[in-house]
Amino acid sequence: IFKTDGDFDAAYDILKKLISENPNNNNYQISYIDALLEQIIVMKRADNSEWKVKAKEAKDKIKLLYPANAANADYYLIYAKYSCIVETKRESNIFKALDKAFYFKPNYTYANIVKGDIYSGLAKNSDVLEQPKDSVTLTGGASANTKHMLAMTAKTSYESALSSSDIDDKKKAYVHYKLGEL
Repeated sequence: IFKTDGDFDAAYDILKKLISENPNNNNYQISYIDALLEQIIVMKRADNSEWKVKAKEAKDKIKLLYPANAANADYYLIYAKYSCIVETKRESNIFKALDKAFYFKPNYTYANIVKGDIYSGLAKNSDVLEQPKDSVTLTGGASANTKHMLAMTAKTSYESALSSSDIDDKKKAYVHYKLGEL
């Protein structure tokens, strides 16, 4: 709740305490990194250069967690978010991490929301590139472009999240807002 509301210090305090009390529970460490990534997104949007320091901290923590989390969907989700924030030119890392998250946890509601956010961001930042003429037949004769295809992937991900029975009202509102924005 603190993370969602942007009260990152309160979220960190609770998560640090949980990590110290349960050092072998990687879920708390992953939650800490997830909160850190959310704060980085806020800082980056506000042009606060301190986001780079926080990104370095996140990178170090992500690297440390890999050996114990090679089969953990949540781990791959934070790696995808990190890659999207920091390594925007290396989209293959983002896509591979998302694929692994869904491999280990199919129909994962939060992963669908994150995937929607990532693809929506990529669509907004994408140049409109026409597909080769041969691909027009694949799209039923309609012309398509990269921006549109990225946006459609985001839309599909958001709709998958909304169709989940375990999505709460606050997340539903967020997803509806993102769909409207998209």
